[in-house]
Amino acid sequence: MIVATLRYFGGLLLVVKYSQDPTDFFIFQVLVGVVETLMFAVRAYQQMPTPHWLTGFNWQMVKPIIPFAASMSGTSILWIVLTQMDKVLLSELLPLDEYGYFSLVALITTGIMMLTNPLIQTLLPRMTVLIAEGRRDDMHGLFLAAHRFVCTFLFPLAGLIALHAEPMIYAWTGDHAAAHWSRSILLWYALGSAIMAVSAFQFYLQYAYGQMRLHVWYSVISAVITVPVMFLAIRFYGAFGAAMAWFILRLVSFAIWPAIVHQRLAPGIHGQWLRDIGRISLMTAAGLAISEPVFRFIANDNRLNIFLGLAISGLITLLLVAASYKPLVLKIYVLFSKPST
Repeated sequence: MIVATLRYFGGLLLVVKYSQDPTDFFIFQVLVGVVETLMFAVRAYQQMPTPHWLTGFNWQMVKPIIPFAASMSGTSILWIVLTQMDKVLLSELLPLDEYGYFSLVALITTGIMMLTNPLIQTLLPRMTVLIAEGRRDDMHGLFLAAHRFVCTFLFPLAGLIALHAEPMIYAWTGDHAAAHWSRSILLWYALGSAIMAVSAFQFYLQYAYGQMRLHVWYSVISAVITVPVMFLAIRFYGAFGAAMAWFILRLVSFAIWPAIVHQRLAPGIHGQWLRDIGRISLMTAAGLAISEPVFRFIANDNRLNIFLGLAISGLITLLLVAASYKPLVLKIYVLFSKPST
């Protein structure tokens, strides 16, 4: 928390009070990175049983995990290619003002994918421990519950952003030109990013089992397909082509890949996984349709009213999705139907 505060709020203070030079900003970020590395190094050194300055590493202990570490490193590089190549290609194609608008879209969609990070940081260790203890059924139950929880929040959020992309950008920036340019781009990027965030659960399952071979092949095949498709889409259709290609690639992958992973590692969970996806998707669409008149009634040219309309519309959709989950409804019913004592 200290490092994150220093990195983001310290960087903001630097830009606001002292220097707007990009070089100074990135030098500051490098220094924060050095401080973070030293903090971890000191803490790791303190955790060693008998540390001394010449402490090295035990090759025999490191050797068995090299394949796993190599696969993680390789797939991380491919992940960077898959998620950043559209930005690189569009930086050479779009005028500076339009690339600024695209950066807004990229910031929002990246935020959608990052929302799951706090949950995943606690989920992965727990899933791994359950597998190590031989409690596969418990791990599968945890996996499905976490997946259901994430979908319950992400699908309404992404649907709301996609449906109201233009007013949301305007409420955020106060720039009609940015809002108008971004509306069709953000729509497809928001939906694709939500699918990508949910698709990452297939990686979490493989990680818990310590079997990364499928993920390596998936990453390689995705890169081989995505790179030429994105290049051609951007070459002929610009930013809109990038958005459509991003969404279609993510949707096709989501329709095919989870079934393969589940069949290989946990065949018993796929039916429940499909039912959760279908129920949440259907109720999200219904919630957005029901809440649309409410948004139109509240929202106007006032940016605060737009935010208020988005918040209420999103809350209605979220409540409808949550209410469609029968165990949750039964728990609430039991809670409120108990006689008072």
